[in-house]
Amino acid sequence: MMILIDKKVDFQVLDNLEEVRNKWIEIFAGNLTERERKEISIDNHLWYAFNSEKKDYLEGEDAVEAFNNLRKKGYYIFFDYDRYDDEDLFGYENKVFEVFGWNKMKAEDFSCSDIYIVDKEFTWTYVWTHEGFWCGPYFASCK
Repeated sequence: MMILIDKKVDFQVLDNLEEVRNKWIEIFAGNLTERERKEISIDNHLWYAFNSEKKDYLEGEDAVEAFNNLRKKGYYIFFDYDRYDDEDLFGYENKVFEVFGWNKMKAEDFSCSDIYIVDKEFTWTYVWTHEGFWCGPYFASCK
């Protein structure tokens, strides 16, 4: 995650990707049955959960605005499995980035796709997909 290094952001790399992914699914796709999750292939891209009409979320510019206006304290950043092949993530395969205090982060700071940003309490998430504005980005809040 070169952006974190370039901006001198305080972060650590964690080995708990499965735990964080499962918690994300529980919170942000918990409204879907196992069968529905399989039908939408959520294992390929978690953001497919937002393609169902069963979840309240913001999309596009509304999602970007909500995320940019959010007071961010600490959060996790992770990716879909296939995105860990990106050059920027070489050496960080299947890792989670725990970010401390970079509260000025904006959606525009990230150029990678299929990126998931979620606060440590899993009360909100922001997702930028590989589809750009054609499908996403998404913002969901559980507050």
